[in-house]
Amino acid sequence: MTAARPAPRPPAPAPAAARLSPSLSPVVDPVFDDDAEWSDSALTGSAAGPTEVAGIELIGCTLTGLRLTGRVFDRLRLMDVVLDGCDLSGAVVSGGQWTRVQLLNCRMSGVVLSGLRAQDVTVHGCRADEAVLRMSHWSSSAFEDSDLRGADLYDADLTGALLRNCDLTRATFTRARMVGAQLHGSRLDGVLGGEAFRGVRITGAQVLPLALSVFDDLGIVVEDPA
Repeated sequence: MTAARPAPRPPAPAPAAARLSPSLSPVVDPVFDDDAEWSDSALTGSAAGPTEVAGIELIGCTLTGLRLTGRVFDRLRLMDVVLDGCDLSGAVVSGGQWTRVQLLNCRMSGVVLSGLRAQDVTVHGCRADEAVLRMSHWSSSAFEDSDLRGADLYDADLTGALLRNCDLTRATFTRARMVGAQLHGSRLDGVLGGEAFRGVRITGAQVLPLALSVFDDLGIVVEDPA
């Protein structure tokens, strides 16, 4: 007898939104220094402080239009935070823990979020080409309408994640866990690590590009006999 296939994982719910106070204290030109903390604040203007900092914590905050290009953050803790129109290109985050965080229309080209622990995080309308997300964990999280061309998701945990209408061209998914992930509307041309897509949800239009990746991983050669 053929063993019964396990029942498919039900679609994951959308990530929970950040919980913000109706009244936030304005903070103009915040200084990002070691162990800086903000709560229930709206941060705008220019981001001052050293290039490398550690122990920053933001709870219940919004960050609008801040330029954090190339900054290095060790142990960056975000809870109930919205980043809108910020520039994180080339930034490096190590030991990060993010809960109920929304990144909206941010520039994240080449950002390094290796090992990030993300819970209820939404990345929407962002440019994150060549982002390094190796060994990161995305629980109840979503990537929507975002550019992830060439992103490195090696050994990332994307179980049940939403990756909708994203450009994943040439992204690396080798050893990623993706059971139950939804990739509807995303471009999958040239993705690496086809075996990681076991148990994902796609549309009919995505079958061919994903199949070619799987064939490549398995060493399958498609050829017509002479």
